[in-house]
Amino acid sequence: MKIFIKAFVSGLVLWATMFTLVSIILEFYNKYELVKIIIAISSGIIAVLFAYYFKIIKIKQAIIYSFVWLIITLFLDYSVTMKFNNQIFSSVYLWLGYGLMFVSPYLHASLIKRKSIWKK
Repeated sequence: MKIFIKAFVSGLVLWATMFTLVSIILEFYNKYELVKIIIAISSGIIAVLFAYYFKIIKIKQAIIYSFVWLIITLFLDYSVTMKFNNQIFSSVYLWLGYGLMFVSPYLHASLIKRKSIWKK
């Protein structure tokens, strides 16, 4: 149960971080495609940093975090962000960001597992 609470809270912080980041650079985000790509990649990088911080080292943990983060970000984008941009879910860059965020805990856990194998 503790893992779900940590995943939930970290998912809220992850969404708030990305929402704040996009809000700060909104003018550039709406104007340049490259900025949208950078933001999408940033969501994956930030998710990896969260995975590192929360010590997601097992594949089972990674799967739980991935699904919880995805559900939270989808729900919050639907309930909050759509009020500001009703076309948000038609953006391929949003889905790229979701995908990178979703696989980041798994990639982190896989790399940690691979490093432990190499040390033996």
